[in-house]
Amino acid sequence: MNASPPSKPGMTESFTPSGVRLRRRVTRPGTLNWLLLPGGPGLGSESLDELADALDVPGSVWMVDLPGDGSNIDAPGAPANPHDAWPGVLVEAARAVPRPVFVGHSTGGMYLLSVPELEPLLAGVALVSSAPEPGWRARS
Repeated sequence: MNASPPSKPGMTESFTPSGVRLRRRVTRPGTLNWLLLPGGPGLGSESLDELADALDVPGSVWMVDLPGDGSNIDAPGAPANPHDAWPGVLVEAARAVPRPVFVGHSTGGMYLLSVPELEPLLAGVALVSSAPEPGWRARS
């Protein structure tokens, strides 16, 4: 899509009021904000680093970690039991950036589909399969 090389601005990090962590990994020219949500629970956004680096999309690519998930264990503002706030905190993440496109991997994709309040906030949604490549099965 976009031929210009990405810049890595030093992983800008911010938190929503309920402790969703957003880390900007890649920035290219463009107005979209791609929010990469990993499968989980327990699987941090670091699992999508290679995907983030490989994406050739306009705008910024953000790594998303829900409060209490992955390496986002003691998130500022997170409730005492952060899992109780899932997946509703995705609305906060969508509101944190203009023109968000959520990219959900595995369980993250299911979370995106279960929060109807996201629809008017998003510029788009992409669902990523649980299997990153077909090497786990024999060729037919």
